Amino acid sequence: MSTMSTFEVPFTNFSCEYFALPQNYPIQPFDAQELQPATYNQIKEQAGYITVLLPLPGNLGVTLPDTLEISTDEEGVIYNLNFLLDHEESLDENGRLAMISLSVDFPETVNTEGQWEIFVSAPAGAGGEVTILDRHLGKVVMDSNILP
Repeated sequence: MSTMSTFEVPFTNFSCEYFALPQNYPIQPFDAQELQPATYNQIKEQAGYITVLLPLPGNLGVTLPDTLEISTDEEGVIYNLNFLLDHEESLDENGRLAMISLSVDFPETVNTEGQWEIFVSAPAGAGGEVTILDRHLGKVVMDSNILP
């Protein structure tokens, strides 16, 4: 019998900045479920850091969550992070690169060798929920064709 425990941890730092994409950047529409993020994460003692670069089409913007949800069971630890995308009238239609950075202090009782599961939820009418990352901590993941 599996015993799962879930709780939330506030972020010690969380920010999202937008950058203009080069003209004619080959970005996929959200409903094609091809978000092509680049991610980097690392753990130092009980502090966790992650950066996600996410190219967004049209006038989509990112709504930041308030907390990181942590689930534990006999299989290990999972860090759940949920971004909600929404149409923002103040953003132009050319798309943008969202750079999302966060840090969290893990409680002493939480194993820092868990897995990140990051979900991006589309606004109504723009597709479904898409998993953009499911990797072990400490790995550098480059799933993107973002130009330098």
